[in-house]
Amino acid sequence: MRRHGCLLRVMSAGLFMHWFFSLLAVCRRIVAVCHTGGLGRLALGLLCCQSALAWAGAAGVSYQLYLDSDGQQQGGCTAAASVPGGLAAGFEFRLQVDLDAQGEPLPARWSVCQGGAFVEAAPSSPIEVLASSTLSGPAGLEDVLDLAVPWALLGDAKAVRVLVGAGADVLEAGAGSGGPIWLARSEASGLPTPGAGAVQAVPALQPALRWVLMIALAGAAGWGWRRGGRSVWAVCGLGLLLVATPWQGRAWAEMPAELPVVSVDAAGDVPAGSPDLLSLQAQTRQDTLFLRLRSRGNNHAPLWQSALPPLQTLVAGQSAPLNLQAHDPDGDTLRWQWLVPVPAGLSLVPDAQTVLGVSGATVTARFEQPGRYSAEVQVLDAAGAQARAVLAWEVTPAPVEPDPDAGRCGVLGGGGLSTGGVDRAGLSYVTATDYATLKRHLDRLEPLIYVPAGVTIDIPNRKYAVVLHRGQTLFGDRGQDGQPGALLRVAYEDEQPHEWAVFSLDTGSRISGLRIEGPYQAANTANNTIGLQLAVDALGIEVDNSEIYGWPWAAVSVKASRQARIHHNHIHHNIKSGLGYGVVVQNGRTSADIACNVFHFNRHAVAGSGQTGERYEVHHNLVRPGGGRDAYHQVDMHAYPNTTRAGAFLDIHDNWFDYGQYGTMSRVVIGIRGIPTDGPPVIYGNFFNQPYHVSSTQDSISLTLNPTPTEADLLRDNRFKVGFSYRREGDKCVLGWLGQRQTVSCSSVDLPP
Repeated sequence: MRRHGCLLRVMSAGLFMHWFFSLLAVCRRIVAVCHTGGLGRLALGLLCCQSALAWAGAAGVSYQLYLDSDGQQQGGCTAAASVPGGLAAGFEFRLQVDLDAQGEPLPARWSVCQGGAFVEAAPSSPIEVLASSTLSGPAGLEDVLDLAVPWALLGDAKAVRVLVGAGADVLEAGAGSGGPIWLARSEASGLPTPGAGAVQAVPALQPALRWVLMIALAGAAGWGWRRGGRSVWAVCGLGLLLVATPWQGRAWAEMPAELPVVSVDAAGDVPAGSPDLLSLQAQTRQDTLFLRLRSRGNNHAPLWQSALPPLQTLVAGQSAPLNLQAHDPDGDTLRWQWLVPVPAGLSLVPDAQTVLGVSGATVTARFEQPGRYSAEVQVLDAAGAQARAVLAWEVTPAPVEPDPDAGRCGVLGGGGLSTGGVDRAGLSYVTATDYATLKRHLDRLEPLIYVPAGVTIDIPNRKYAVVLHRGQTLFGDRGQDGQPGALLRVAYEDEQPHEWAVFSLDTGSRISGLRIEGPYQAANTANNTIGLQLAVDALGIEVDNSEIYGWPWAAVSVKASRQARIHHNHIHHNIKSGLGYGVVVQNGRTSADIACNVFHFNRHAVAGSGQTGERYEVHHNLVRPGGGRDAYHQVDMHAYPNTTRAGAFLDIHDNWFDYGQYGTMSRVVIGIRGIPTDGPPVIYGNFFNQPYHVSSTQDSISLTLNPTPTEADLLRDNRFKVGFSYRREGDKCVLGWLGQRQTVSCSSVDLPP
């Protein structure tokens, strides 16, 4: 739309006064009154230049405005008639604006009724277009026209019929339900009122402004208004002269907003190109009728050709095409585009051709990670009217091809989701990235607390700095897609004993997918700190898929706690002289299942204090070499002091013992120092790097005071002098022995991820 303004040039004082009084004369005729969004506010605009009629829709619409005083249908007119109610009529006229090939408005055509037909002629008095604009509406573009028509053009007319047309379609306000809208002139008030045949009543009038402030500026152009009073406004040294002048006008008479007025054909359908009249406003002041029409242009938004697809389901890593089709009621060419942001993995390719007025596009989705994704696509016509759709996909994990080397454990040392790690999808959890937040979540008994990958949290070196209450889970992402997992660390402070456990776990609690670092990773320290301690009499605690290291006393202490599960962890560098346990069961009445872990550089990988009721099952673990002179036999059960008892029941089977090479303090791998109360140790299916007799004084398996199993039993049920290999193959790492293979965590065997 073209907008008009005026340029006020710098003038001499005499010329300025002449110009100013001329301006006042013009301003008495040309005042635009704009009603804003039902808020009852009135803004006054001043047009101070020569203007031309320029009402045409931005979508290429050619509009006609009929001010018709005889009530006849389009196609005929009369020079004089009577309207319902007996009011005298003057004549009928028509304004029409068309667009050229470039979409620019052509000069307006003014037609008057002569001999029963419209005849184009030049108006005797100027018709002013005060303002015209195109707005973006919810169903396409909306045009607004402010028009000033001198009453002199209407002769003796006492009423005006208002129609709006677009091309061959004529829209009557009220068509099909009582006839056109008539605005009847009232001599008493000067306001148009609805005449007979009107289908809507004009609502109550808004209060009129009593003053209009005209602003003149020497050397610049500007306008403004306020109620009453006077003021001087200085901007950059330029003076603005505000002149108050009385205005004898009245406020708008307005038809209700969003008036549902549409022309229809014989079948009751809305023809393509028909506009909607949204609101009609009218005002008269002395010799001028002011009209404002707000209509929806004859451009129609695109429509979806068929029902939009529901939520799409696809598998991660697979491509899925989706065909969309839309058509334009006006036959316009359509274009397709995304509304940002767009998740990675989506492409939008419009069809090369439009078939039978239908435009198509193909959306291809390929998401590598499971989850829910969405994006909004829109199809637009040349005028910017659009149809939008939100597309959504539910992406499920790709089916995991069975790992032929998974064995019983899947991935030794932890493999994330494949080895029972916590899957966040669909879970409601809270996140902690610092100690204060972590402690707050624990104290509030949040059931699921997540520490994101890449986060490091410094934990104070004090007793029970981190307490997991009943049923709480603290978890991260270790092992998932090669993630090392978040780090929770306790810094080394000094050589004080610090004889306490930093983490405490109660019944049903769990730690999964984290790295938990202690204060010291060598043997020569006075620190006696424990990493994770399971609470006395607690049941069903789980520690899995984590890396736990640097704890002088023990990485995991199972203290009179039963049914504990310690699995798929990498437990290493817990090697303080005299202590240094990977996992220790103690204080009696204790049971633990210890499986699928990788141990190395521990004084003892698994140990027990020997008290009555202590039992463990140690199976499918890999024990690697490391520790040198500070490392002793790796699976241990003490004899309780001053007795021959060594716990209750010990089951050690299907482990890989790549340990006992020359240079360790003790080349014994399994050392049971007493007699279990519930039966002899069960030892079978294990693979040993060393021979059964590793020296003249040491055997790989030492069973003090136990008559069974015998040496013959152990040689029959286990394999000795087995070579082990560790290698990377594609995206996984493999432990090899005797022609067999087992997938293992790369980082736990010092291979790159």
